Amino acid sequence: MSAGNEGRGSGDPKPVALRIDGRPVSVPRGTTIWEAARKLGIEIPVLCHSVRMTPVGVCRMCVVDIGERVLAASCVRACEEGMKVGTATPEVEGHRRTLTQLLLSDYPEQSRRERTTGDDALLALARQLHVDAIPFPDGLAAGAGRGVDDSSPVIAVDHQACILCDRCIRACDELQHNDVIGRTGKGY
Repeated sequence: MSAGNEGRGSGDPKPVALRIDGRPVSVPRGTTIWEAARKLGIEIPVLCHSVRMTPVGVCRMCVVDIGERVLAASCVRACEEGMKVGTATPEVEGHRRTLTQLLLSDYPEQSRRERTTGDDALLALARQLHVDAIPFPDGLAAGAGRGVDDSSPVIAVDHQACILCDRCIRACDELQHNDVIGRTGKGY
């Protein structure tokens, strides 16, 4: 059973049938839309999600259109019988572009992660979505930013690069089981 999918293995052997981007798929009850899309080879972008941790849906990058009033976070939303899911509709893509622009408006101009390992997920997503202009005021212009904390010999934190996804905190808690980091003072 995947983390966060309590519905799987619940004794109901009947799978759930749905359509994702017009393609039929049948999955065990409790499977998330994100997992079902992956089964079809459809990649839905995520920033806060990792298959090794319980999904939380805080970054909202993985939203999909399921025909409801609001877009649904696919990493936490379970598939339902007969559901029709759109993963790349104009509305969904527009949401992802705007959210990426908002996240980049406070992001450091030089990403340490991109410089050192070349795998900054937010910058990769911006390239994928063709986000090259940020129409929002730079959050750094309002003050000195949130700063860098190099006080630990093992963890260096650039608070300006934090997008509040909590992956680092959840990895510390769920994977390492040492509960030594947390978050305070969100925003400015």
